Amino acid sequence: MTLRSFKLLMLISLFIGIITLMLFSVIYLYAFAFINFAFVAILAFIKTRNNRSNLILKQNRVADVELFVSIHIPIYKEPVSTVIKTVQAAINQNYLHFEVLVIYNNTPDSSYWKPVQAYCEQFPEKVKFLNFLDVNDFKAGALNEALPYIHTQTDLILTVDADYELDKNALKFVNSDFTHNKHNLIQYPQHYNNLDTHCPVNVEFNHYFEFYSKSAANESLTLPTGTLSAINRESLEELGGWPTASITEDAQLGIQLFENNFSAKYIDRVIGSGAAPCEPVEFIKQRERWIYGNFQNLIYLLKSKKLPVAMKTKLIPQLTCWFNFNLFSYLILLASAISISFNLFTAASVLYIVSITIVSLLISHLSKFYSFLQSTNSFYLAFKAFLLHQGLAFQSSLYWLTYFIDSKLPFRRTSKVQSRFKPVYDSLYLVIPIQCIAMIFVNNQLQFLGISIFCYSLLLACGMYFFNIELYKNSYNQKTNSISINL
Repeated sequence: MTLRSFKLLMLISLFIGIITLMLFSVIYLYAFAFINFAFVAILAFIKTRNNRSNLILKQNRVADVELFVSIHIPIYKEPVSTVIKTVQAAINQNYLHFEVLVIYNNTPDSSYWKPVQAYCEQFPEKVKFLNFLDVNDFKAGALNEALPYIHTQTDLILTVDADYELDKNALKFVNSDFTHNKHNLIQYPQHYNNLDTHCPVNVEFNHYFEFYSKSAANESLTLPTGTLSAINRESLEELGGWPTASITEDAQLGIQLFENNFSAKYIDRVIGSGAAPCEPVEFIKQRERWIYGNFQNLIYLLKSKKLPVAMKTKLIPQLTCWFNFNLFSYLILLASAISISFNLFTAASVLYIVSITIVSLLISHLSKFYSFLQSTNSFYLAFKAFLLHQGLAFQSSLYWLTYFIDSKLPFRRTSKVQSRFKPVYDSLYLVIPIQCIAMIFVNNQLQFLGISIFCYSLLLACGMYFFNIELYKNSYNQKTNSISINL
């Protein structure tokens, strides 16, 4: 028996044990409902102190000196034209003291990197082309491999994804922010050049920065998100380089910064833009990576003995932005439905349990909707983004469990290139069981609760439909704007 098979059997046994306990312990059911209720209630009352003068800080002031900035662009099997645009934008800075490190990793096919190398060789004074094979630890490993090659005068390291084009004044703002505000790391918002600013997909992405990052920025506890993250070189070296225990190494880097009494700040200024996934499958693949990686970091955070509980509670909402623990509520509903179906409990005895569970789900979703309201001035646009977010309910409520099957899943690259559009219907795996639960309650004289649960299943179904529709509309708009797509 392999280790993965053993872990899977252990996980199945755990679930059987939990469901058994639920069936025969009303107190246990109440405990799960109360914990879920308390967790989402705390999230619902997070206050976003959106003080823009605080967030933009003193970045409009001109710095007296220019810090030396090393721009790092990690690359793995990206389209050549995309990478060259990224490198070109990095070179064309209104700034003197900087370098660009183009970092290929585990890409033996020379058709990916040969043209890029030829382009980089035209700028020997500014660009260093690095090509590493057999690199461990994916993106973080490649960034660590590049550290010995940085300029000796480097003060700051700015990481940029392979599809991100920097604004020509990006380094000026980075330099000013670090010169006038003493932080170890500064995170800038991710911006997408293939999404309309006022489309639901963009709002769904952006609510992390508008709600969670801005909230954390007031106490300099912002977790970095990888691209457009600028870190002080000495701070990174003191940490021993980029952490490699998580596939979202950026968030783990932030936790380690705070463990060492460093600070990280979010500044609300767009200094570059990149591409969002165009296809539902790639969108979900990216989201699953964020869910899995951030759950790895959540476990790391909870185990940390260097951070006080108060600080952990401020970091948990950032880590759980893309996933939730509504699975426990679904299990309670399932256990309640099974118990009355087999006459283990009467309908009256599960009335309060199911009611509490439904209320906890309601508060969970209201708290998430509140975060979208903070992301845009339009109630209608916030609702559409929230609805699109519900299209990922299956992933957000269950995918974090993958950690207990394999705690070291590999990094999966997200393709940003458009291909034939294929809708996805993963949420049906969640919608259909919930509708069956609703029918059981209706058939056992719990009509109001059954109808409430059925309406909730319709919300998830509409979210799944809206998710596909919005991504298709975005793909169609790009096609009409002469961006290649094969339909």
